[in-house]
Amino acid sequence: MEISIRKAIAHDAEEISAIWRVICSERRYTAVSKPFTTEQEREYISSLSDREGIFVVEIEDQIIGFQSLDKWAKYSD
Repeated sequence: MEISIRKAIAHDAEEISAIWRVICSERRYTAVSKPFTTEQEREYISSLSDREGIFVVEIEDQIIGFQSLDKWAKYSD
C-alpha cells in the first residue's frame, strides 16, 4: 500500500467535498457546520496563493484526507 501526500489541485474538489460531508455530518471534529459543495471547494483551491494550499493524502490514487493551510479562512467569517 503506497501512501502519498501532495498539494491539491482544482480537480480534487469532488473528493475533498465528499470528505467534508462526512466530517460535517459527524458534528465533532470541525467548527464548519455546512460542507462545501464541489464548486465551492474548486473555487477555494483556485483562490489560494502560492504560499497557501490544501494538502491531500492518497492511498492507491484515492484521497482519504486533507489539511488546509491558508493565511485567513474566509469560511469562518
